[in-house]
Amino acid sequence: MSESVFADRIVQNLLDTDFYKLTMMQAVLHNYPNVEVEWEFRCRNSEDLRPYLAEIRFQIERLAELNLSADQLSFLERITFLKPDFLRFLGLFRFNLRYIHTGIENGELFIRLRGRGCT
Repeated sequence: MSESVFADRIVQNLLDTDFYKLTMMQAVLHNYPNVEVEWEFRCRNSEDLRPYLAEIRFQIERLAELNLSADQLSFLERITFLKPDFLRFLGLFRFNLRYIHTGIENGELFIRLRGRGCT
């Protein structure tokens, strides 16, 4: 894609998320590591996001280029309820595009992730 209406990379690092997602990720890893999980985004208002599908996909592809830095892992290690095995997992984590599907269903944009627990 030659030109994007968005910044080259909207999400700058893997900690650019809310803390709830990290704690739920740890819970899945510890309690349901082999369970098939699914997450889906659907726009809850009447805004038409279909024209942005290619741009959104471009930004999703940028996520696969990110990993946690040593400084970011060091920061997370100071949070006592994040367990060492989860932190090791995060240190190895890469966003895998084969588990994500985007498209248009029933006239609306969707983003869906599906895969094993913390695959």
